[in-house]
Amino acid sequence: MRKSAPVSVSRTAHGRNGEKTAASASIPVASNRAGVESRSLRALALVSRDEVEEPWRRALTAGGLKAETAPLDAGMAAVLRLRPEVVVLDATSSGRRAARLCRQLQGDPRTSLTPLFFVYDANETPEAFAENAAGRVAYVPANLSPREMTERIVAALRRRGLLPVSADICVGALRISPVRFLVFVGNRRIENLRLTEFKTLKALAENADRVLTREQILTATHGDHSGVSERSVDVQIVSLRRKLGPEAPAIETVAGVGYCLRSDSRSRAARGKAGDAS
Repeated sequence: MRKSAPVSVSRTAHGRNGEKTAASASIPVASNRAGVESRSLRALALVSRDEVEEPWRRALTAGGLKAETAPLDAGMAAVLRLRPEVVVLDATSSGRRAARLCRQLQGDPRTSLTPLFFVYDANETPEAFAENAAGRVAYVPANLSPREMTERIVAALRRRGLLPVSADICVGALRISPVRFLVFVGNRRIENLRLTEFKTLKALAENADRVLTREQILTATHGDHSGVSERSVDVQIVSLRRKLGPEAPAIETVAGVGYCLRSDSRSRAARGKAGDAS
């Protein structure tokens, strides 16, 4: 299991008179093999349609990238302003326009070394839009979901050495692959996990045997979680216990505090009903 290092996460609280006050909650974050907190690459998705902006932001963030989005029309100006280390071009609605921007980014010395991911309509031929100059452009078909496209992008960045290879997180019979968004209990793959459930389980596994408060779990799953009820954590834990089954390590309730994933070899079935108490 990977080591974790605590960091302070700021949040907003309200004082007695309704004024906003600063508070902090300590939550561990995953570290890389050298024991140093991994730095996320800044990714910019230039989108051709407003309705895909938020799905791209969520997917890139879930992939471990610091995500920004901007309209495709903003183009070079957005890239120069935000200085991303990865650019995703959504060419599904404006292929020719995206191709022109792609060539512009490749030809400008300020952006020519930035990795580009060209998301094209699966009915089109990608080479018809952009030339793959020096291997700097990777083509991603748009018939995948934003999450699946992000998995491909992250995998490509790891192959290029731009992101560290993330080891699986193992706790007893539980194995989590953060890169592939996969969860196994023994040899059984856990299907139909929601993204927030995956993030909740990952946070608990990275901090096995450590109690996380509901607020810490919300910070790990939602970042700025204003407006998200802590009750939603309880709902996700119930769902996780059901989907993982009795052979998984127990997610224990610590009354009045939060939840803890136990790392010893005993499964929830061996613990009896103690691990299911809530």
